Amino acid sequence: MLEHGFSEEEAAEIMAFFSKNNPLFYSAETVGRKMRNIEEYGFQCGVKHIVTSSPSLLGISEETLNARLDSLQKSCGSRDGLERLMRRLPSALTRRTETVAAKTKNLIDYGFDWSQIQRVLGLCTAPLSNSIRTINGKLRNLEEYGFSREEVIKAVVNEPMVLGNSEETTNSKLRSLEDYRYDKGQVREIVLGSSIFGLGKDTVKAKLRNLEEYGFGNNEARDLVLRWPGILQVAVDTINAKLGNLEKERVFHNGFKLALSKHEVMQLVLSFPSALTASQHAMGWKLRMMAVLTEGDKEEMIEKAAKFRFSARTMARRASYLRKSGYRWKHAHAVFRSKQEFRKRYGATI
Repeated sequence: MLEHGFSEEEAAEIMAFFSKNNPLFYSAETVGRKMRNIEEYGFQCGVKHIVTSSPSLLGISEETLNARLDSLQKSCGSRDGLERLMRRLPSALTRRTETVAAKTKNLIDYGFDWSQIQRVLGLCTAPLSNSIRTINGKLRNLEEYGFSREEVIKAVVNEPMVLGNSEETTNSKLRSLEDYRYDKGQVREIVLGSSIFGLGKDTVKAKLRNLEEYGFGNNEARDLVLRWPGILQVAVDTINAKLGNLEKERVFHNGFKLALSKHEVMQLVLSFPSALTASQHAMGWKLRMMAVLTEGDKEEMIEKAAKFRFSARTMARRASYLRKSGYRWKHAHAVFRSKQEFRKRYGATI
């Protein structure tokens, strides 16, 4: 065991475990072979981590252990998924293959498909570490709040940790949104569009308060989250940096300077909420390109804010094509047509 990185104290503790539970413990050669067998799987977390977390693994035959590893990898969907499971729950290997199969079958019976189960197990150990009865209780708890079975599945796939939370923790997070005057239907919409179950209830409230502190009204902050729930997954500091980036002065080659006031930034974000989830780099280029298309008319930029969904590259390529082809491209809807409409109207796929 020392050869595999265990300290003398760790090795002694594991040996004491087996001396107590299995007087006819294996020879040093057998122990070494079992550890090499685990090592051959190449887990980045290391054989030491796995065995220290679950010493009883050394009491399982190599054939049985390998069968369990293969079964778990199939359940997790990939080698990476198995790696994450071993990092967080090595004791999963102590469960019989039949037990793991029964727990995955329970999710299938509920309505999850195999790819969804693989995603859930790859990110959360609860379906394997909890009893079937406990998992079913957590699924029923969501249904009792008002989620349909299909919505429960979507919520779990979005944020598998909901199965790792206690029912009271889950309910407190749902109530934290109700405290902000969202009704249950709106709460369900937010849950299905984000991953709030991975956030603390106070974190969600802090993010809503942060938007108000910037200048958004209470109703405006609520509306932003309802229309673009992904905002709740962005850190407060990151949101503030993105807002600051939108205010930043931008200087163009011809000397023109574009700077949005805080009020103008709020108007833009209210029209295009995903400005708070897009990268600062991408939004910077979108602002520049939109300024070119509107000739610096900020009112028109804000009016066309929904068009920010187009990439700056697409806007630039279309503007260049239209200009060279003799079409009007400034202050025009042409740049923002759908791909099919643009091809039909102007004969180019851009």
